[in-house]
Amino acid sequence: MPRSARDIQLIELKDTISKLNELIMTQNKSMDSLQKTIEDLRQELSNKQAEVDYLKAKLFGSSSEKLKSPFPGQTSLALKSGVAPWHTGRSTALKTILHQ
Repeated sequence: MPRSARDIQLIELKDTISKLNELIMTQNKSMDSLQKTIEDLRQELSNKQAEVDYLKAKLFGSSSEKLKSPFPGQTSLALKSGVAPWHTGRSTALKTILHQ
């Protein structure tokens, strides 16, 4: 039975719609995959930024540096005079020796 031009056109349009639906499904899958990739990369970037911030704080942040004196108990004298006691004693002794 010969088909009319209208039937042929209808069949071609249905075929086109079917192919377009397949293309839409493929593109949706690709978009889902890309969204997942973007989410993973954002999380990785956030983790790396937190790591950089931590390392910066470790490297450049304030720390509790303590004065280590070779003479225990003399720390308070060093802090009061502004000069470490082991330097004042040594330089005084050297000045005494040099001036004699």
